[in-house]
Amino acid sequence: MGSAGGDRLCLPGAEPSAVSAESGDGAEGDFLKLYAQSAVLMDGSTGRVLYGKGQDIIRPMASTTKIMTCILALELGGLDDKVTASSYAASQPKVHLGVRSGEEYRLEDLLYA
Repeated sequence: MGSAGGDRLCLPGAEPSAVSAESGDGAEGDFLKLYAQSAVLMDGSTGRVLYGKGQDIIRPMASTTKIMTCILALELGGLDDKVTASSYAASQPKVHLGVRSGEEYRLEDLLYA
């Protein structure tokens, strides 16, 4: 993540610019021009927040859930596996995929959706 000097970081989703590791809680403003409402860059070893934008706002874990679902699907299934949509999955109100109960889909297609 860092340069040879180790004092600059690059965040995915940010416009190309350097982020100082000393940015702390982002007190000097949102200089990254991130499109996300919230973002946190944390040192995994120490737990120290290196950069934060809206980090104190409690948000749902939707993105994390989607990522974990994708990881588990890739670990436990094959991309060409056929998956049958359950009535429960098809009835979810916030899903806009047009999934119907009993229909079969390739796992890869569902992961890209």
